[in-house]
Amino acid sequence: MFSVDLRKRILEAYIQGRTTTYEKTAEVFGVGRAMVSRLQQRFRETGNIQPLPVRGNHPRKVELDWLRAHAQDNPEARLIERIEAWEQKSRKRVASATMSKATRDIQWTFKKDSCRLRKELGKTSSRSERLLSSFNLSSKPPVLFSWMNRAFD
Repeated sequence: MFSVDLRKRILEAYIQGRTTTYEKTAEVFGVGRAMVSRLQQRFRETGNIQPLPVRGNHPRKVELDWLRAHAQDNPEARLIERIEAWEQKSRKRVASATMSKATRDIQWTFKKDSCRLRKELGKTSSRSERLLSSFNLSSKPPVLFSWMNRAFD
């Protein structure tokens, strides 16, 4: 953001003809050509050279206090479940990215108790454990080739 004093000097130099082009004015004052152009245009339209107010500061769409309480009451809730709970509370739907950012802002991790989840879903073992058990392997791994037995005896 440039000071009002600098803006005034840029405008005076251009209007008084000390510099003939936007490019020359920008070069003399060490600013961009677009700065000179916008400053000149704003002065012509409004008579003002004050900087525009800073935009932004969008309010949060999810109340962090509510989310903290929800996360403590429902530690294993998935992101979509938090979105649905927020929608029931506020009657406003938020995007998954919004809820994810709010969850990060309260420093809540996404780790799950996978053992508990598997029991709830009726899965008592992982896929690899089920595959290994289907082979009915003994304690000694099978030897695929007979010559291997002789090589390691």
